Amino acid sequence: EGPPARRAGIQPGDRIIAGNGASIERWDQLVEGGMGGKGGPMALTLQRGTGTVVVTASPSPFTRTTIFGERKTSWAIGLGPSGAKGFVRYGFSEAAAQGINHGVMITKLIGESVVKMFERVVPLDSMGGPIRIAKEIHEQTQSRSLGGILMLAAFISLNLGLLNLLPIPVLDGGHI
Repeated sequence: EGPPARRAGIQPGDRIIAGNGASIERWDQLVEGGMGGKGGPMALTLQRGTGTVVVTASPSPFTRTTIFGERKTSWAIGLGPSGAKGFVRYGFSEAAAQGINHGVMITKLIGESVVKMFERVVPLDSMGGPIRIAKEIHEQTQSRSLGGILMLAAFISLNLGLLNLLPIPVLDGGHI
């Protein structure tokens, strides 16, 4: 009762296959493509059973807390991911491009985190050293997710690489 998704006629188990004419295969595509808007109506093509249905939903504003603890206004229609997982196969060049794009996104996030620490948005006690890294590795190994372990290794490598470039005398960036 209430959320725009329900008013538009979206039902549990519906699969969104297109939003405003753009194909949607992953949750992040829906979030980036439509929910980041400013409340304009969204035409959603749904797969329901063996057929398709087109509905229109108008997002409502809500206040969310970012990973940095800041409060921001976003727009949503009241949906959540199902938790279903799948595999997407890419050719070599497309996989390399996807990897580079993801690496750039993570590097920007790390850079933004450093800026937020200097702005005192991110508390210093949220940082961690070798013990925190070991704890995160342990959690990933307990989940038995090779992908999670590899993502953590990539994140740590990008983090160290970016932080070592900072022009702080004791770091490598101080020698550049």
